Amino acid sequence: LVERPEVESMLFDLGFEIFERHNPLGRRSTGLISIALDDERLLASFSGYTRRQVRLADRLGIEIIEATKIEQAEEFFINIKKMYKKKALGNIARDDFFPVFDHVLKNGQVGVVLNAYSYSVYLGGLYLTRDGHTVYAYQLVVTDQANEKHRTLRLAPALFFHGMR
Repeated sequence: LVERPEVESMLFDLGFEIFERHNPLGRRSTGLISIALDDERLLASFSGYTRRQVRLADRLGIEIIEATKIEQAEEFFINIKKMYKKKALGNIARDDFFPVFDHVLKNGQVGVVLNAYSYSVYLGGLYLTRDGHTVYAYQLVVTDQANEKHRTLRLAPALFFHGMR
């Protein structure tokens, strides 16, 4: 096997850059779930904890909408920028995000921005793309208001579930 520094050196020589050297957002794990399943079977494929969180969001009346308007994308963008600043993750430029929203995300065919609300209070959002039977999550943001308003709710499971449907 080639050692990591040698691989990085080869990739640099080819013009690649390291996007994330360490994992500032905490532990990440990848699971493989068929999104071709109906909602009931898809939900059944999740862990018990995840199913409870999805159902709790439903019981609490959390509304998840697909952002199709610039104002909805703006709400997501403002909050993701706040999160990046708070966690010292760098910067997301408007000039990078909004062209992608305009040309890829707002029609919902290839990707989408999902926003979650509780009685019109913005709780957070998820930016993901879909490719056939696969969903790729790129950015998740949960606001402080979400944690204050619903202390037992973890918003990510409901957003991911909605994105897989």
